[in-house]
Parts: sequence; C-alpha cells; structure tokens
Amino acid sequence: MKKILMTALLALSIIGLTGCNSDVIVETDVGNITKEDFYKELELNYGENVLHNMIIVKVLQEKYGVTDKEVDERIEALKNELGDQFTFFLLQQGFEDENHELFRSRIQSLVLQEKLQYEGIEVSDEEIETRYQEMIENRELEIRASHILFDLDDEETALEVKQRLDDGEDFAELAKEYSNDTTAEAGGDLGYFRGGEMVPEFEDAAFSLAVGEISDLVETAHGIHIITVTDIPTLDDKREEIRYMLMDEQVDPNEVDQKIDTLLREANINIKSDQYESLQEFFNFADPIEYEPIEENSDNNAENDDTEESTNNDTGSNDNE
Repeated sequence: MKKILMTALLALSIIGLTGCNSDVIVETDVGNITKEDFYKELELNYGENVLHNMIIVKVLQEKYGVTDKEVDERIEALKNELGDQFTFFLLQQGFEDENHELFRSRIQSLVLQEKLQYEGIEVSDEEIETRYQEMIENRELEIRASHILFDLDDEETALEVKQRLDDGEDFAELAKEYSNDTTAEAGGDLGYFRGGEMVPEFEDAAFSLAVGEISDLVETAHGIHIITVTDIPTLDDKREEIRYMLMDEQVDPNEVDQKIDTLLREANINIKSDQYESLQEFFNFADPIEYEPIEENSDNNAENDDTEESTNNDTGSNDNE
C-alpha cells in the first residue's frame, strides 16, 4: 500500500515543468542545461512512477476529495506532533514555508491516503485518554529536560548551585556557567527523550519531576546532575497523534488493498501513451468468474428416478433370493 501511495512530491515537481521552454537553468563552461533537457531527463528516469502515482491520486481524489480546511488541520496535527522539529522537517523537505503550494499538495496526498486507510475506523476520546495514561506510566511519552553536570569529585560546587537554584536563580544561566556537558551553551537543554534513552538513575529522577521542578543531586557514571523538566506534553498536545496511532493499529492492509483495487477497476484506466503502455498491466484486473445457475432438467430427473427405482428392485430381488 505504501508503495502504491508513495508521496507525490516528484510527480508534482515534474508537473510544474510541463510545457517548459528551452530556458537555461544551469550555465557551465562545457555547456548549458535547459529546462527542456531537465524535464526530459526526469521523464526518462521517473516518468512511469510519476504517472502511476498521478493516476492513484486522481482516483482517490474522485472518491474522497480533500478540502483546504482538511489540509490545514492535517498540517496543524503535524506541527503538534513534531513540535520544535517542524521547521527543521520543512527545511529537510526543501520548504521554508508551510503554505508552499507543493508542500500543501503533498499533505493533500497524505490526507487522501489516510481517508482510504482509516475509512470506517473510529477511535473514542476514552480510548485516547487511556492510551495517553499508559504512555505516561510506561515512560513512552517523551519529556523535555535540562541538566547541569558536575564532576563526581565536585559535590561541593553542585550543592552551592543547587542552593542558588532553590533561591530562584535562572537554571539556564547557571548551566551555561557551571555545567561540564556539551549542552551548557544551550542552557543544559537535552531535548525530548523517553524511557530507555538515559541511564537509569537519570531517567528515574527526570520522570519523577513535574514541569519546572528541580531535582536533588543525582549521581550517575557521568557525574553529578541537577535536573529540571521543561515540558511534559499534555493530552491535548498528543491527542491527534494518539488518534492516528490507534487507528493504525486497526488498519487491515488486505482490506485496504482490496479497496484500492476496486476503485482502480471502477475507474476503467486506459493508458493512451505508447511510451508508458507497460504501465497498463498494473491497472488490468481479471474479471471475477461468474457461474451460471444450474437449471434442473425434468426429463433427466425422471430418467434418474426410473434408474434408481430399477436398481432398488434389482437389489430387492437379490435379497429375496
């Protein structure tokens, strides 16, 4: 299913180049590259896959449709899921702005895929709340924390800094001044982590804290730590992420494949381009075998009855003998 519904970014990129002229997009001392050259190269290497994906998206769009509001809501859910990493995620995909037309088109394809996969699946608020509590208890929920690290033989300094923290001084500033860790410049920020990603002593202390609370001195093999938790995602923060998680657990891949096959069959897809005629085999579906009902023949039945009666009579004769 994932192969069939792969992200349509490449498809959309090539669509944007259709109808290109011979404008130069790269100049070199050994020759230039035009938009037309670039498009031909893309078409040669990726054209069949792109056309395949375009067909899938078009069929799903006809069946389910996606509104601008749904795209906006899915982007918001993605932002909540990724948190501070959303901007980095955009840059990784080559976008500086979430409103970029190409990015929104990608999200539209994602929503279409989800509508197909999650059709008929419902998740209640109670199920979401239960899973959220389970994630907290099992330390599956990522928390964000900062620390100040001291050498094992420098407990005196650690105690002094702890007192200054208790007196209300800023944690990040003291981390920059005293921490021996590479996170010192970032105010001791360790980012988000879940259970199993830190040494046990550190983890036990961190997961016992509320947001803004500061730990006592915690000794590990790395040194002496003072820890504070800066964020614990709330139920509302994680609601949509958990909803998708629970829906994923209910998805039947075979059922999804059957649905997409049915939609493609009903679309009567016909590849007109000789260049991509080999793609047609992906959209040719063998018609299901339909058996004609068997009609009873009264003459044959009567003949069979006579034969059965004769056989019974013969058997009876033998018994009398």
